[in-house]
This record gives sequence, C-alpha cells and structure tokens, in this order.
Amino acid sequence: MAETRNLPLRLGLIGCGRVVEQCHLPALKAVPDIEIVAVSDDDLPRLDKIASRLGVRRRYSDYRAMLTDSAVDAVAICAPPQFHLEMGLAALDAGKHLLMEKPIALSLDDADRLVERATGAATKTMTGFNWRWHRLIRQAQRTLAGGELGNVMAVHSAFSSATACGAQLSNWRYREDLGGGVLFDLGIHHFDLWQCLLQCSVEEVSRSVPAKDPHTSALQLVLLWPMVCW
Repeated sequence: MAETRNLPLRLGLIGCGRVVEQCHLPALKAVPDIEIVAVSDDDLPRLDKIASRLGVRRRYSDYRAMLTDSAVDAVAICAPPQFHLEMGLAALDAGKHLLMEKPIALSLDDADRLVERATGAATKTMTGFNWRWHRLIRQAQRTLAGGELGNVMAVHSAFSSATACGAQLSNWRYREDLGGGVLFDLGIHHFDLWQCLLQCSVEEVSRSVPAKDPHTSALQLVLLWPMVCW
C-alpha cells in the first residue's frame, strides 16, 4: 500500500515514446506538485535521452524494478496498449497510484480485470483522457449542464490526425490487434467526450471505413455516430 505523503507527488514514467516526449513532459513540467523521479523503457537510447533531458538518475530498462522503488509514489503507463493489462495489474499490486494511457486494454475482459483490481485498491487510478481538462471542453460541459442548448438530440465531433502534420507513427498504431487504428487511437477520445459532455452513456456506435481496408489505418478518417440520451 502506498504511504500518504505531502506533495510533490513523485512520479515514474513507464514508456519514453513520442507522445511522452512531445506531450507529457511539457505538461508535467508545468505542474509544480509533480516531480518526475524515475523513467523506464526497454529502448535504452530512448530511456537515456528522456532521463537526461529530465535530469533523472533512476533509469529502469525493466518497469518491474521501478515498481519496487519506494521513491516512486505513482506511475504513468505510457507504453503501447498491448502491455497495459500486465503493467497496470503490476502497478496496482505494487501499491502505486496509477495513470493509465488510453485505451486501458485490448479487450473488454482485460479492461474489466483492471477496473476490478483498481476498484479494490487503496491507491488512486485514472485514465489519460487529456481532452476532458481542456478549458473549452470544460466550458462546453458547463453550458450543456446548464441547459442553455436545450435537449441535445445529436452530437458530431471531429479530430485531425498527427500524420497530417508529418508525424511518424510507431508501427503498432496501424494494427488493431495491438491497439492501433483510428477507433482505438482516436475514436476512443470521441467516445469519452460524448459521455463526459452529456453525462450519459453511449448506447450504440457505428463506423464507416473504405471497403479496401476493413482494419482502418491511423491515416484514415472515421465517422462515428452516437446514439445518446434520447
């Protein structure tokens, strides 16, 4: 069980990929109540690059060793989704507070296992849906909750892809069996926002994809039509 202690929260990062480098680190540096004390990745050059950038001495090629480090209060799992179940259960068993990047698992059964374990843990757990905290999303949520738009009958949302800006994505992001594809990687953000904004559950989701590519790559667009709160 993790001990209660004063801030700052001592955080360990599991995974040192592009999103961690370009998104997580700039955001975490702006939070004075969090101190990154350890990093882990099995890609040693990436591990050393991120650790050196942070000035962190605790560097682990095996995340399990990080979980035994008493100097780490919480971990952020930013590894590819196929590792989330194993890493998430291990973090909870180690008594660490947990931030899990989305999607939390590759199947509903695995997600249920994580939720069940987290529900019974004494530590705090959270999924990394960053758009929930955007100031405009929070404003939209207040507007909807206040009834200013009346009874919402339909929602349409659209995101752009990082590939449009020339970003090079990891190979797993193109494979649905590893948690890639637009439904896992981007569509899940839409799904979460619908529920977050309207404070109700999505009852049905459908998708439209080119017939030549039934798996849908991360380069393609997807239309999702929710059936919400009728």
